[in-house]
Amino acid sequence: MESAIKELQETVIVMSGIQAHQARLLKEHTQWKEDHTLAMRYHDERTAELDRKLDRIADLILKGCGGNGGQ
Repeated sequence: MESAIKELQETVIVMSGIQAHQARLLKEHTQWKEDHTLAMRYHDERTAELDRKLDRIADLILKGCGGNGGQ
């Protein structure tokens, strides 16, 4: 009986350690996901800005203007 109690106590200790480890992993993953989402949002905003600038350049080229008052 004493051996079974000791084994159960050790099992509880191990399970507690596993639970704490999983909680840390979940917290780290959540932070990574938030950081990744922010980075993607920043990337999308910069890409949209670049697209607008390229469209403006294309418009100027197609209209035959240099953008600095030429023609």
